[in-house]
Amino acid sequence: ESTVMEMYEANDKGAGIAWRDKGLVHWRKGLDEGEAVRAALSTELPYVMHFRTPSSGTSTLPGVCHPFPITAQVELNLEGATKGWTLFHNGFWPNWKEKIIDYAIKSGKKIPTGSWSDSRGLAWVAYNWGLGALELIDEKVLVFGPDEDDIELYGDKWVNYEFSPGKRVLVSNEHWKSWS
Repeated sequence: ESTVMEMYEANDKGAGIAWRDKGLVHWRKGLDEGEAVRAALSTELPYVMHFRTPSSGTSTLPGVCHPFPITAQVELNLEGATKGWTLFHNGFWPNWKEKIIDYAIKSGKKIPTGSWSDSRGLAWVAYNWGLGALELIDEKVLVFGPDEDDIELYGDKWVNYEFSPGKRVLVSNEHWKSWS
């Protein structure tokens, strides 16, 4: 509980969670601190959580919190389920707007409507060009799918963090620790 609270306080523009149940990946996002704590305490492992600080030039609306379903429209629903993958991202993808427009023009694909962030753009790229495209973008990304082994990490320097004796979680960074 205290670890989730620390993470939220350092990245307080919304949280999201994804978990598996009955062959689907379910998600909720746009969570406030209390909702994030309750979700962490009540969700069976494995699950993935993300605490958001928006990148410069991106929307701050709750639907732009992570995760994003890796689908054609990269929907902004605050909750849902998919038979496919969801995407979480930590970092800032430089020049993402120009790259998304360039990809759309060159491929003839229409850009989905709604609020955008570099992370939603990464999910759109992953849908259109496959998860392997994430290897080429050099961003810290986690994709979470419906099967037991469906967790893929991209980028380096993921941290195996011990939050209490014998209890470990994988985190994308430890910047949140300086807030406590």
